[in-house]
Amino acid sequence: HVPTSQVCEDADSFTGPSYRYCRFNDIVSDGKKYVWAGTYRDNSPISVFDIDTGSLVGTFEACKGPTDLEYHAVRDEVR
Repeated sequence: HVPTSQVCEDADSFTGPSYRYCRFNDIVSDGKKYVWAGTYRDNSPISVFDIDTGSLVGTFEACKGPTDLEYHAVRDEVR
């Protein structure tokens, strides 16, 4: 289980519409090790989770509201 505080903004200070609080815009998996989830937050990170345990592996910043994640098997990458 991943605590909400790791993937969501602080609910007490969130000022946007409630439907955007802690929302995943897009999710894609490589089918082997990882699941990438584009989240709607101020800095719009992509969160990476372990496919077997669900634990948060890390996050990195992306464009505002990433909504079209694609896994490319030949290059073994998400873009």
